[in-house]
Amino acid sequence: MSKFNLTNFDYKEVKKMSYKDKEELAKEIKAVCEAGADLIHIDVMDGHFVPNLTIGPLVVEAAAKASTKPLDIHLMVENVPF
Repeated sequence: MSKFNLTNFDYKEVKKMSYKDKEELAKEIKAVCEAGADLIHIDVMDGHFVPNLTIGPLVVEAAAKASTKPLDIHLMVENVPF
């Protein structure tokens, strides 16, 4: 298993994705991967560690299944059950 070193990337463009359901998110992730993205970045916030609440493990799992690129997941959570 190789490590993914984010410091070696030259970021040119970032696309913010929003979604109504997991199927819509999967469709958008597939399109971004096909357009040449190097990775998919996901912010996970639990509403406790930081005041915002975003996606949870089920949506991250759906994103992982849809992506052909590595996921870069930024966890801003406390009391993680895994």
